[in-house]
Amino acid sequence: MSQAGTVVAGGAPGLPVTFQADTGSAQPDAFGVINFVTPANGGITTSAAGNTVTISLTNRVYDTATTIGHNTAHTVNFAMSATTAGTYTWDFSIAGYDAINNLSVGYTLVGATKTDGSGTGALINGQALDEFEDFLLVLADTQITVVGNTVRVDVLGVAGETIDWTVTGYYTLAN
Repeated sequence: MSQAGTVVAGGAPGLPVTFQADTGSAQPDAFGVINFVTPANGGITTSAAGNTVTISLTNRVYDTATTIGHNTAHTVNFAMSATTAGTYTWDFSIAGYDAINNLSVGYTLVGATKTDGSGTGALINGQALDEFEDFLLVLADTQITVVGNTVRVDVLGVAGETIDWTVTGYYTLAN
């Protein structure tokens, strides 16, 4: 079941009777209200407008890019806190596809960064990279970089190839 759960409607038209979640269920109060509670630093936020409740993962990043030839594209561009010092660990899944030549590349990339709370970030030594590449894309590459206080995932293309990249990742923050 998804994080959003399932709403079972009944009673007055359009009024939910039960909100079935991954674990347990909730029923609206006498006024038809269901409260959404998220844990502090749990990586989930909720927002509502009209008849829509949006549940979002806050510790996720996503970006796309295209490299043409042996060029680098900068993806993600996540600004670490400029007011609170802390350490971020990162887990990225990176997929690249050259549709013209039906070539693929995939990576899992794990690393850590830190910020001093005054706008200066740094990469912590020891990134780990798992590589899954079609032979003609073995010169492709990826890495985590920090520029100022911004975390980026750089992807490197291959001469003669046009690669469409998708990067998804999540982080854990300790501060």
